[in-house]
Amino acid sequence: MDALIERYSVRLIGAAQEIAADKSIPVVERIIRVVMALNMNDGSNQEIMEHIHKPQNALMHQKIQKVLINGVTPILADIIREGIAQGLFNTPFPYECMEMVMIYANTIFDDDMVPMTNEELAQRAQALVYNIEKLLGAESGSLIHVMQMFGG
Repeated sequence: MDALIERYSVRLIGAAQEIAADKSIPVVERIIRVVMALNMNDGSNQEIMEHIHKPQNALMHQKIQKVLINGVTPILADIIREGIAQGLFNTPFPYECMEMVMIYANTIFDDDMVPMTNEELAQRAQALVYNIEKLLGAESGSLIHVMQMFGG
């Protein structure tokens, strides 16, 4: 199990790092792409996701969440720092903001943790984008493109 988590983590974190390093992509789009690279619910991972979400594999699920939070938060924080330098964001806490976002997103958007209807999911996604703008000191409505992550 640990080897599977390690292999999976290396692939996900590596994809996120590769996207984050591409300075030709605008800051907000890079944030979106990094988060999309973490989407483990695409068709190719269905069997693994079903296995992870079995009650007897709760520890494995927790380990993957821990790896994602600890591995992706600094990647996103670096992108936020670029956004601060460009005047897009204004926060003294880029790391902490992304840590809050990662923890919330990993919990609330995990079907196994919080079952939701599509309407509830859309409402949570809108609230998340709204609150990210507040956390980052971004202009209201400036991150609406983030809704692409949620298909809306």
